[in-house]
Amino acid sequence: MNQNHIFILSIGPVQTFIAQARKAQDLFGGSRSLSHLCTKAISYAKDHGIEIVFPVVNEQKSIPNRFVGVVTASQEQLKELGDKIEQHIQNTFLAIAQEIKVEYHIPTINGFDEQIKQHLDIHWIFYPVTTNYETDYAEAEKWFGAAKNIRQFQQLSEGGRKCSLDGERNVKVYRLKENEDKAKVLEVKLFQAVGDVHIIRNNSKTIPLGLLSEGEGLSAVSFVKRAFEFKKQSFPSTARIALMDTLNRIWKNGDKGVELLVSYKNEFLKKDNPHFDEQLLFDENVSKDYFKYHGYSALTKSIIPIRRRYEDLVRYMSKNNLPLQKYYALIVFDGDRMGKIISGKYLKTTSKHQLKAFQERTSERLAAYAKWAYQYLDNPKGHTIYAGGDDFMGLINLNYLYETMQELYDQFNNQVNQVLQADFIDDLEHDFNFTFSAGVVITHYKTPLSIVLKKAREMEKLAKKDKFKGGGGRDAFAISVIKHSGESHATVYKWQYLANVKGINDQLQSENYSTTFIKNIQNELNSLGGFRSTSFTKDGGIGAAIAEKEIQRLVERARTPNQKKGTMPDNVLDIFQSTEEFDNFAQALNIAQFTKRESIAK
Repeated sequence: MNQNHIFILSIGPVQTFIAQARKAQDLFGGSRSLSHLCTKAISYAKDHGIEIVFPVVNEQKSIPNRFVGVVTASQEQLKELGDKIEQHIQNTFLAIAQEIKVEYHIPTINGFDEQIKQHLDIHWIFYPVTTNYETDYAEAEKWFGAAKNIRQFQQLSEGGRKCSLDGERNVKVYRLKENEDKAKVLEVKLFQAVGDVHIIRNNSKTIPLGLLSEGEGLSAVSFVKRAFEFKKQSFPSTARIALMDTLNRIWKNGDKGVELLVSYKNEFLKKDNPHFDEQLLFDENVSKDYFKYHGYSALTKSIIPIRRRYEDLVRYMSKNNLPLQKYYALIVFDGDRMGKIISGKYLKTTSKHQLKAFQERTSERLAAYAKWAYQYLDNPKGHTIYAGGDDFMGLINLNYLYETMQELYDQFNNQVNQVLQADFIDDLEHDFNFTFSAGVVITHYKTPLSIVLKKAREMEKLAKKDKFKGGGGRDAFAISVIKHSGESHATVYKWQYLANVKGINDQLQSENYSTTFIKNIQNELNSLGGFRSTSFTKDGGIGAAIAEKEIQRLVERARTPNQKKGTMPDNVLDIFQSTEEFDNFAQALNIAQFTKRESIAK
């Protein structure tokens, strides 16, 4: 007997697969490959009679790793259908791996396919619609959550050197360093036999240096992740993101700077295995040691003329106020209360029958926003890694950090939240407000990406916590700075205060105010009674009043001569009054001072 069923499927692993990254290309390849697998799974499910409710697939480049649909079928048909979809996903991933092996001339290797076959973690469930869609959907989610907690482990016994990216699986592709002997590497470094790993010479053109560095060994899963769509769209390095606005200004000028830049880059592109990474625009990397250990060994004999071209370029940049920026930002955000929203918790009791229509409209608006966000964050602002609608990951050039954060938030409100409120004005509870919370990390281009991504996730969680007035508790952003020296700062505020933080940064950039007030405020307020601890409560008493007057005085004193009074005092006072933790306020000022120093005034 045929019956309506709700179908839920997810493809994993997500966090570990994406987070295991040494290059920005790893983040990009991981997220794009998962989106590709889910897109193919949705298409296959549609072809087999499943009506997809969430998400809408509308030519966007990123979609969530799970989907929901409804289908009418018998119990016997359901098991067969679920197995077919799961096998189709596995076959698609294996086909991707095979295509990449052919593309990069990788021969048959023992254990390569086995690593691919055992990687994916796929869960699915069919739940019968016995009463109505909205009630049974809630139950289906509960059962699906329980099913995901039951994990089946397939043991893959491998003895050998582990992948330098995931640290879990044996190396299957390795690039020799200069003067390394293949036989010796197999025996004393990889601990594997001939046929267990594909080893290429350091100057081999079959696998570009941008895909595999000298001395780097990757498992089958890590190599496929990094190589996915590499030739179609290689992702810019963190150094390139940090320099993106500077390079864009050089190209816009179209004068001597372009000639100098092209001339310098050509020194690297005309040799064997041509590859240019923007790290080569930083002085510390234009050296014999860097060339030797990063695949440019053939150029060590030409270091002097290369160095001269580099110095000519740097002189031009210095003359035209184009600093070599070394810091960039990574942003991740996630929709607040997404589970409750998509399950209809904010629909009125009398409008629960609207759940399916609400899910479909929500999915449609999130897909449209994802498509917009993907296109918005592009040169010279940065680059999108993943845009799934209610979740996002991207790298931002520091010159565009605050305006990009504001635009991403405003457009989410306009394109998703406000549209849903208008379309379901009679169906939603009065407290419905679809927002997101973001984690941002400002860091040096050499900071390991795994550390940066982990910190960004920590900041995102901090923004969602009910921490204190002004920051946390969702609809918030948390920013952390990880300096190359190891020193760090972190602050969290509601989105409504981003304009104040941006205003402080903008006025520091315009040099209307000296940054001396930042240190003076911290020193003087810490010396006042009641402000010595990192936490205090402002209840309108004499302590708060004195502190606010002192802040205004110190900010005004920092105004540069002949400058009219601006909004700086109000911006500083607003972020002070909006938090109950003095340290949070102080860290916000420290971050503003840091971004002023590391970015270019517009």
